[in-house]
Amino acid sequence: MVPAALPLDERNKQANTHLICVHNRLSSGEIVRSIVDDLKELEEGVEMYDAGTGSKVLVVAPLNLITAENPAYGELSCPKRFQSASYPCRKCFFRKRKNDERTTANDHISVKKRSKEELLSILYHRDKTKMKLNIGGREETADHFGVSFSGGEALLELKAFDITKDCPNELLHNMMLGITKYLMTDTCSYLKQVELRDLGTQLKNYESKAFGRIVGTR
Repeated sequence: MVPAALPLDERNKQANTHLICVHNRLSSGEIVRSIVDDLKELEEGVEMYDAGTGSKVLVVAPLNLITAENPAYGELSCPKRFQSASYPCRKCFFRKRKNDERTTANDHISVKKRSKEELLSILYHRDKTKMKLNIGGREETADHFGVSFSGGEALLELKAFDITKDCPNELLHNMMLGITKYLMTDTCSYLKQVELRDLGTQLKNYESKAFGRIVGTR
């Protein structure tokens, strides 16, 4: 945990990075459940001693955002597994298409965004046959909207934090393992075998391991 109000160079210093909870077997959702009561208390304010003034002060420190990689975000945003979810996106109600159908960013921009209130409603109406959440022009079962209890639902108890908005997109999986990977794969599919070998040679000379799974295969 780091103080969000500090300048970036100060925020990234080891002295300002605080280890709150860690476990080598528990998921991020299970860990969050164990500390959410403390986070709720910080939202309301905790009386602490200030060594600078020699007096007690009220410290209010709400959770502003969570930075993580996409798999960890997936656990916190309570999704069903991608293979079984019709609506797998944690940000919106984009309906999953067939494996051979490509999608673009505009496909997600044009559909209804998820909200904290709807996420609560879906989670706690999963056993009912129908619910009043009209997506795509039809009424569906709550279980159909791609959410499941994962431990991350504990974050819904916080007032300042919104799990549908305060988990910013992560660069690695979205760009390097997403757009860049697909672009490289498509580029290689258009190259002749001799061109592919030349490209592989150039990348090996660059001494990068990033393209080992792509170059040299068709």
